[in-house]
Amino acid sequence: MNKPSHAVIEEHKEQINFVAWSPDGKLFLSSAKDKAFIMWDPDTLRPRRYIGVKGEVTLASWAPNSAMFAFVLDGLRIAVYDTRLQRNVAELVGHTDKITALSWDHRSERLASASFDKAINIWDVGKGECLQILRGHLGPVLAVDWEKREGAYIATGGADNNLFIWYVEKGSILSKLSGHLGAVKLVHWNPATNLLASACEGRVIRIWSYPDWKPVKAFRCPAGIMTMKWSPNGLYIAAGCDDGVIRVWDVEGKLVRELHGHTGKVVSVDWSPDLKMVSGGEDRTIRVWDPGLEK
Repeated sequence: MNKPSHAVIEEHKEQINFVAWSPDGKLFLSSAKDKAFIMWDPDTLRPRRYIGVKGEVTLASWAPNSAMFAFVLDGLRIAVYDTRLQRNVAELVGHTDKITALSWDHRSERLASASFDKAINIWDVGKGECLQILRGHLGPVLAVDWEKREGAYIATGGADNNLFIWYVEKGSILSKLSGHLGAVKLVHWNPATNLLASACEGRVIRIWSYPDWKPVKAFRCPAGIMTMKWSPNGLYIAAGCDDGVIRVWDVEGKLVRELHGHTGKVVSVDWSPDLKMVSGGEDRTIRVWDPGLEK
């Protein structure tokens, strides 16, 4: 394996909560427990804007059009920020417990949110209204991801060890994918192929095909998986781990990179369109990587 190069950013004073690279590659976001919420220039690695918020931003999700992002304040309130207007344009209120995940539809019009209240809410962002509430999990919903190529499906993972596929149009469970023996913490649709990845507390990543919903591959990570994301070209999947290492596999499950640098858990990882990566960790640092992967 080639030794990847990376840059270290030490702007935050406490543990990073998340990092998120805009789909067009022009910006990335970070937030930490120090309550700083920062928009970064990926070319200079300098802050473009400190976004004023009243509270701690615990997670965020970019809309596919890169014009907006949704974020969660103090675990309970969802707001939507418009980068063109440079202000919040919506507040989405409805969950009664900690919000764990956000995901946009392919048209950048609707947002799915998952929560400890056992529900998945579907929001009309323009109207600021909840369109649907999906219920089926028997415990906290830990993960949600909206399939972006056609927008027909939503995948959710729960503390009940269940991985559900929802048919959005009817708001019903289309398939229950069996195999995980622990809480399903992460789900992510491949942006380029008919594959879905899921990860559980048992350190196992499972790959599924759709629309036949068949298991394709499963492989074990040597450490606990904190975060997981397919690359934009669909060829690689990266996991940030609790041993401070970012691991990258190809679609066949072959480990192709190990990125060493963080001195604590890697809590968030995201990709740029040109296959660079940004990561955030418990060590308070943001790291920007060039893994040297084939595009």
